[in-house]
Amino acid sequence: MRMSRIMACGLVLAAAALSAPALAKTSQVEGGNLCKAEAEKIQPTPKAVLVETTKTVMDNDTVNVFLRVMKADGESGKMACTVDRATDGVKLSWKE
Repeated sequence: MRMSRIMACGLVLAAAALSAPALAKTSQVEGGNLCKAEAEKIQPTPKAVLVETTKTVMDNDTVNVFLRVMKADGESGKMACTVDRATDGVKLSWKE
């Protein structure tokens, strides 16, 4: 009886350890926050950066976020942002 409990606990711990990397992936909200923070670093600094949450798309590997950016000169623009869910790497590009 005691040995079966130890084995059961071992199996539970092993399952938790194996699933930890999957749980560590970037969420949709975190991806939007990473993209917004990266867009705010652009020079000259934008007046405002808004995440278009309704257009955010996520799959197993990436989070794709669209941003509306009010540039320092008052012009508005759109950016596409891709976040690697495993590494939190961010790629920004202007959309015309």
